[in-house]
Amino acid sequence: MMATVDPITLLAGGSVGPDIEALSGRWRASIDARLERLVEAGGEGCCNRLASAMRYSLLSPGKRVRPLLAIFTALDFDRDPGRLVDFGCALEMVHCASLMLDDLPSMDNARMRRGRSACHLEFGEATTTLAAIALLNQAYGVIARCDVLPETVRIGLVSRLAHAVGTAGLASGQSRDLTEHVGQAFQAADDLLDLGRPATGKDSNADRAKAGSIHDVGEAALRQRLTSEINGAGSVLRAMSVDGGTLDAYIRSLFARFH
Repeated sequence: MMATVDPITLLAGGSVGPDIEALSGRWRASIDARLERLVEAGGEGCCNRLASAMRYSLLSPGKRVRPLLAIFTALDFDRDPGRLVDFGCALEMVHCASLMLDDLPSMDNARMRRGRSACHLEFGEATTTLAAIALLNQAYGVIARCDVLPETVRIGLVSRLAHAVGTAGLASGQSRDLTEHVGQAFQAADDLLDLGRPATGKDSNADRAKAGSIHDVGEAALRQRLTSEINGAGSVLRAMSVDGGTLDAYIRSLFARFH
């Protein structure tokens, strides 16, 4: 079970076992390779500039958190994680599309994403918007064509993803990850990263004017929120009667970078 986690200990230099790092690295390589094949297939027949914008954003270096959460959930439920690779890639497409739109001048007006120029600075706002829509729609197609999963499961996944992306979720700024608690922990961590420590590959101090940002509520309050949300995630796993060993280790590894 996921024990009570104190992110402050992690921030002070708590260690993460090498096994989860190696496991994450192996699966991340598989995810990256599959994303490249999927985006190539999705770009067939579209104009070169649009396809290039899709590749530029989707294949940029990333942690692939959402696919890994799907895969590690399968492991903790003693299921074949390989059957969820395409579903995880679909989640990454949705996430990437959301970042492309979020970075636009009409939204956050970000200049950097994952260590390089935001997509709209390379391809323009119009192409970036269309590329994000294309990736979002391709995600549904990836799930629908994933024949290693039963048809009823694919229908259910498409329905749940549509709900998460719609007004009840992403479109309302309430994107969820493994559980709502983990999603909120990521938001608190993102606010802490807005200080620019450690280097994040994106703009720092971008949220200075936003209500609830670290500049508004203070670092101590955000760290307390992070602690609370991770402990809440542990409670969810226990309620589900899940061993949670792999997820526990992976989630800890995500927040260990704050040391």
